[in-house]
Formats: sequence, C-alpha cells, structure tokens
Amino acid sequence: MNKIKLGVSAGLAGAILYFLGAISIIPAVILAGYILLKEENDWLKYQAVKMVMIVVIFGAINIGLNCIDDIFAIFNQVIGIFAKNVHIAVPLGLTGILSTVCSLLRNIVLIWSGINALNFKTVYVASIDELVSKNM
Repeated sequence: MNKIKLGVSAGLAGAILYFLGAISIIPAVILAGYILLKEENDWLKYQAVKMVMIVVIFGAINIGLNCIDDIFAIFNQVIGIFAKNVHIAVPLGLTGILSTVCSLLRNIVLIWSGINALNFKTVYVASIDELVSKNM
C-alpha cells in the first residue's frame, strides 16, 4: 500500500480528492494543488488532475447552459423596446433541467471515481482521460 506524506494511502487520498470535488471545489483544488506540488505518486497526481478536469468540464457545460438563459434575456430586452408584454423563454425551463442533470452527472462521476480510487482503480471517461493524458 502506497502511503503519501500525509500518512494515508494514495487510494484514500484519491478518494478524498474526488469526494471533496463533489462537495466543494475550493478544498478539492487546494488538496489537488498540494498533491501536485508535494507528492511523488504519479497515480495520485493523475487523479488530482482528472478530478480538476471533471469539475472544470462540467462547470463549463453548466456555464454554457446558463448563457442560453442570458441570450433569451437579451432578446426579451430588445423585443421589449418594440413590443410590450412579450416574453420569450426556453421551453419548459429546459436549461434549468439540463443544468441540474449536468450537476447530477458530475457528482455521479466524482463519487464513482472516488469509490474506485479506494482500490487504486481508475474510472475511464474517454474524453477526460485523453485530456489529462495529453496535459500531464
């Protein structure tokens, strides 16, 4: 069992990293930064970068979905200049639903990865693993 400088196994540190990513990004990024700067375990460093990439990619998707609502708000402002009481919206609150689904998927991937990290396993997510491998 590989121990890290904090005295816990690398698998446990990886699991904590993923679980923190699901709970709150700030402590997760702080732990990932510590791992990248101070630890020598390559598997754990890979997991740290992967966790950050998962959070960033799902965050970017969420931002894109929220931009759709902003675009509709701009259209409503412009249309409001010419016509009163006209409101265009995303049908059925679809962006809110998709944003919630995106957050749920992020948490599922992070928790699943954390559980697998306890056994020194890696959940393979093709696009994310390719990005991590390319940038490490």
